[in-house]
Amino acid sequence: KEQTMDLFLKNRLHQELIPMFSKWEEIIGKQASRITVRKMKTKWGSCNIRSRRITINSELAKQKKEHIEHVVVHELAHLIEANHSPAFYALLDKFQPGWQTLHKAIQAHGISCH
Repeated sequence: KEQTMDLFLKNRLHQELIPMFSKWEEIIGKQASRITVRKMKTKWGSCNIRSRRITINSELAKQKKEHIEHVVVHELAHLIEANHSPAFYALLDKFQPGWQTLHKAIQAHGISCH
């Protein structure tokens, strides 16, 4: 049962991510080479800067759409700024004003955006 539910959530989230990534890739001006959805224990998302691959935690399927979108923006911003420098946070300010509220809300679930 659990495996079936995980697969359902993963597929549902992937379908939701396709238009979200398209929207934000155009806004940000960077494109992921590959988007993978899988269960992760400690992160909502990750970005391999060199290969431009982004992995999204399948558990995000249980979160609000605006929280999912924040993770998408966060990971795509890493394609411009690799680390969590002041320049990275300036990008989040530019692309998603008020991101701090979303960040705090999603962090309350005990998983990191990084």
